[in-house]
Amino acid sequence: GLKIYNNKLTKIPFSGAYGGDGGWDFAVEMFWDEGTEFYGNEVRGAGFDTNFQYKGSYPYSVWIHDNTFTLPSAMASSNAAITLEFDTDGAIVENNVIDKMSNCVLFTPRPGNKISNVVIRKNVCTHVGKTTGNGSNASFIILGPGESNFNIEGLDILNNTFVADPNNRPWWGIELGGQSTGTVKNIAIKNNILAHTLAGAIVQGGGVTMSSVNISNNDLFDNTQSNDPVFTGPQPTGYTYANNIHGDPLFVSDTDYQLKSGSPAIDKGVDVGLPFKGSAPDIGYAER
Repeated sequence: GLKIYNNKLTKIPFSGAYGGDGGWDFAVEMFWDEGTEFYGNEVRGAGFDTNFQYKGSYPYSVWIHDNTFTLPSAMASSNAAITLEFDTDGAIVENNVIDKMSNCVLFTPRPGNKISNVVIRKNVCTHVGKTTGNGSNASFIILGPGESNFNIEGLDILNNTFVADPNNRPWWGIELGGQSTGTVKNIAIKNNILAHTLAGAIVQGGGVTMSSVNISNNDLFDNTQSNDPVFTGPQPTGYTYANNIHGDPLFVSDTDYQLKSGSPAIDKGVDVGLPFKGSAPDIGYAER
């Protein structure tokens, strides 16, 4: 039931080659969360990191919402806005503003861990990337880079706006686990804008078994692989890929990522239970 809110936290950005190399990329590190709420904070130069997230008697393990995470400029080092380590059950990440980080949401499970019942929605994450290696190890959302033998069951990624730095493009947009063993199931990726990635907007780079994967009503723009999802292992069973578009979302400006009049993303979303105007939800974090 811990609440951390309405703080301004400023840290020298991490510049090492790996975690612990002269520092870390977080301003806050938590362990064994049950019902932790982190909101209304302005975090400059670093992110929020937590380990072992369980709901217990609360409706969520961690609820990370309405925060701002920023770096002063793009970095050569990996800097994640939000890192969820080991087991993660019932986490909610919503309404955050993230700018110039290498990763918006990073999951780092270990063998035997499980990611379950996670919701990531209505976040705006811009200028994503790194200044070295064409954005290698940068992404919008990445689950278990380099790890194996963990399971993902229940992940909703809804109505987010993810925009890479065109000059420092990350390899991946959403990477659904790089493991070679384990399972990935009950995944919904809907109503998101994913733009400017280098190696694929949505990828699964391992040989795991995937099932019940729904990728619908997203605007996948200016990504390689013809903007299509890339599964290097077996194709998912129970797979839906429908009503996705590939047009320039037409943002108001380089600093305002709401949609302007004439955007192809207006009224092109699907109802996921969030309030909307018009005949259908807009794609992206902000309803016009």
